[in-house]
Amino acid sequence: MRPLVSLLTLLLVGLSFAPPTSAAPTDVDATRFTGRIVSGVDFSAPKGFDSEELRYLLDQEVGRPYNPQRVSRSVELLFRLGQFDDIRVLVQEEEGAVNLTFVLVPSARVRRIVLRGCVRLPEARVRAALSLGRMDLYVSQDERRLATEVQNYYQKRGFLDAAVSAKVGPGIGGGVVVTLSVEEGRPYRIERIKVPPREIAGFDAPRIARMISPRLYEGKVFAEDDLRGAVESLLGQYRDAGFVEVKLLSKGRLGRGAIPVNIEVDRDTKTVAISLPIDSGRLVTAEFAVDGAAASALQESRYGRIIDLSGAQRASQAYVDDAARQLERSLWRRGYFHARVSADVVDAAYVPSALIPPPDRPIASQLRTLRFIVSRGPRVLLSRADFSSSGSSFLSEGDLLGVLQDASPSVLGHRPLLATLIGLPIYRRFYTAGELEEALSVLRDYYRARGYLDVQLNAAADVPNEGDVPGRKATLHLEVAEGIRTKVESLAIDFELAVGAAKQEQWRLRVEGKPFNPSSLADLVRESREALAESGYIDAKVEATKEFSEDRTLVRLRLKAQRGAIARFG
Repeated sequence: MRPLVSLLTLLLVGLSFAPPTSAAPTDVDATRFTGRIVSGVDFSAPKGFDSEELRYLLDQEVGRPYNPQRVSRSVELLFRLGQFDDIRVLVQEEEGAVNLTFVLVPSARVRRIVLRGCVRLPEARVRAALSLGRMDLYVSQDERRLATEVQNYYQKRGFLDAAVSAKVGPGIGGGVVVTLSVEEGRPYRIERIKVPPREIAGFDAPRIARMISPRLYEGKVFAEDDLRGAVESLLGQYRDAGFVEVKLLSKGRLGRGAIPVNIEVDRDTKTVAISLPIDSGRLVTAEFAVDGAAASALQESRYGRIIDLSGAQRASQAYVDDAARQLERSLWRRGYFHARVSADVVDAAYVPSALIPPPDRPIASQLRTLRFIVSRGPRVLLSRADFSSSGSSFLSEGDLLGVLQDASPSVLGHRPLLATLIGLPIYRRFYTAGELEEALSVLRDYYRARGYLDVQLNAAADVPNEGDVPGRKATLHLEVAEGIRTKVESLAIDFELAVGAAKQEQWRLRVEGKPFNPSSLADLVRESREALAESGYIDAKVEATKEFSEDRTLVRLRLKAQRGAIARFG
């Protein structure tokens, strides 16, 4: 009888061989079979398990020399599936060869999850909260996690005394059956909602009650999601009302996702009392003056969205200065090249507006006003006649301007509305000098993609005054130093791993004799990895190198791949 040797491939232990008839394992050189041809690779798995579908993961191939590292790699790839509790490899010696058998011990599966005691909450919704379902892999102690998930689901919906027990048993036909037994208890109701005094809270208690309704109100079943939603809505309404510095006072550090409110639980009466420790902070508003006059309602709304006062959190001088710069940049992007914005902070006694009903009025002694003085000046236009260029032989002036316009239409401003509506084929746009460099970056990439790797661009822009009045027209001169244009002389594909000749020829035709585009080389590297992966080399590494001629007019490209794990499908 031919000797049967067991190879244990537990990665933490390494590779070891032991005759199965021995009472205790003995150390055998793991390289004993190295070099012998592998005559066959088989699987041993429970009935009904289609192990042949896993053959593509085996790094050790039939007909190739036996390699312990390849066997270990095969086991590692099989374990990565997460479907097995144990994998063993049996090595059987033959005449001048070896036969491998991968013994697979599949992990148990959840045959069924039984929920008992779900009366007050729909069983389907409770089941949907579970992280495991039928035929999912079962890991020891999973039932405890499932019980905790059900208990949390109940407690978040007011069943604070809910308890869940779990047990596991064998399923008919294999797998396990998890039984979760729920003791729901009574749902807790909200007995009282407490808020600080009106001087701290900023509103009367009845007004706050209306703000958190219908998510929270006294007598309603307590639910954590309702509480979280009510608090988020309440803070948003405070900020919209002008209390941008509103916050909830909490004791100590809160855990991630915790709601900063105080909840008192009465186990005897099955009720909770919620305290909302809300501090309204200062009442803040923003005012805008535009070109010496009060802003219109539309301007107030537009500029208010830009400075985002409701998200300020702290209406300090630093915030005001930053908001003024942000508003300036927004005006520049709309063609107001001369726009300037100044701002200051004014604190004064608060006088409630007669338009606000008394029950809804904020309660504050002072009002902080953020005043923004906006001087826009005339919009500045850039026309085709005011654009010039020099040094470009590859692109005409019209082409240069077309690239700047089409590749990045927002960079040089917005086309005036009339020209857009009637479709005039002209270039007449609002000029925005602050983002001109971004447009030049687009143009620079355009040149590089066509072989001009060392192109240099220098733009000189000016908006001359018209006497004592700020100018309305921009002039732009673009100086281009194209440099040498580089073409691809050849593409060498130096693969240790074979790729089809047709695919290689397709790559060569794409780049050889063409202007060199650096991004196209990156595309070839990506496509090479994909082609090798399709051939089974899922871990192949591809590197690209470039060799330029002395005058940089030609470049030789080379793709080289290093062997990774082979994975054969089928």
